[in-house]
Amino acid sequence: NEKLKEDELEENELEDELEENELEDKLEENKLEKNELEKDTL
Repeated sequence: NEKLKEDELEENELEDELEENELEDKLEENKLEKNELEKDTL
């Protein structure tokens, strides 16, 4: 039973990391888009 819990924890950590990465990717994308927009307005 203890082993199962550990596996679940590790899995959750991995999922969290994935979500974080996705968020960071979105942030990067938004930054890029914003830069493009700013260039257009100049």
